[in-house]
Amino acid sequence: MASSYVVVTITANFVISIIGTIGNVLLILAFVRCRDLRTISNVFNLTTFAVGMVICSVVYPLQGLLDAFVITQNPGCITFLCIAFFAGICFTLNVLALTIERYISICHSLHAPTILTNRRVAFALGGIFVYAAFCAFLPLATPLGYNGKVDPTVGCRLFVIVQKYYVAFIFTNFLSPVIPMIVIYGRIFVVLRRHIRAVVDLSTIGPSGTSDHIEANVVAARRERARWKREVKSAVFLFILIISFVINFLPFVIFVLTSTFNANSAVSPLAFSLTHVLVYSVAAINPYLYGFGNKSFRRAVLSLFGKGRTSSKDPSLTTNIASSIAEK
Repeated sequence: MASSYVVVTITANFVISIIGTIGNVLLILAFVRCRDLRTISNVFNLTTFAVGMVICSVVYPLQGLLDAFVITQNPGCITFLCIAFFAGICFTLNVLALTIERYISICHSLHAPTILTNRRVAFALGGIFVYAAFCAFLPLATPLGYNGKVDPTVGCRLFVIVQKYYVAFIFTNFLSPVIPMIVIYGRIFVVLRRHIRAVVDLSTIGPSGTSDHIEANVVAARRERARWKREVKSAVFLFILIISFVINFLPFVIFVLTSTFNANSAVSPLAFSLTHVLVYSVAAINPYLYGFGNKSFRRAVLSLFGKGRTSSKDPSLTTNIASSIAEK
């Protein structure tokens, strides 16, 4: 059982870490190289990919060492858990910020350039990282964490290293953003549906005027409809990411909370490791689902291998939300 457990842990860890790291790194390089992608809206994408890269390349491999009982004692245990908390909260709140950005760009497109300014975006991202650091490193600086000797037969388990109420607090940070994200996406889909119907009505009603004007109006209506359809696709991909986050995270939450608040519950190392596979797979799925699902990011990644061209626009960040929406 021990040998098969280690094999499963190492194999799953290696596959997810490699796939997730490659996907996130490619999209980060695409953002840096392609000038068209350097918009305020895509900054939230960039930070999500950057945190995902850290999770896949650093946090999950370290988690594998804990799951395989290579790291079994403090200070390694509590230090890793704090790093994992920090990365997890950053990723979750970045997805929430990305959801809010989509809401502003789609539902309030006329005011989006004045709302999503460089300063406000920087302030939001800075607040996310400061809050995540404060919450995550509390066990190192307060009695919430256990710095003593750990039972080697149990290993670095969350319910051993930190207080049970802190465990509940951390998982509240992970799961509470899901509710506003779902509510926001309900509003986004209503707005998208209304806009697409309006564009369809314009394209089906016979326009008056000369033939040149009629043709121009039809072409404009088709382009507008295609643009809103791209927005639907972008919103659907991000919504799928949120749902996959909830589905993959729930088994881990149930397992850990049961083990934390029920002293008589049996702890299966294999089950514990498999719940980590589900949790960390979200950071590996994100670049392929939401990143490569974006046509502009896809073209930019292909350009890294000489199969496309980057734009010659000004490389500075822009608040041109309309162009960002068209890219999606």
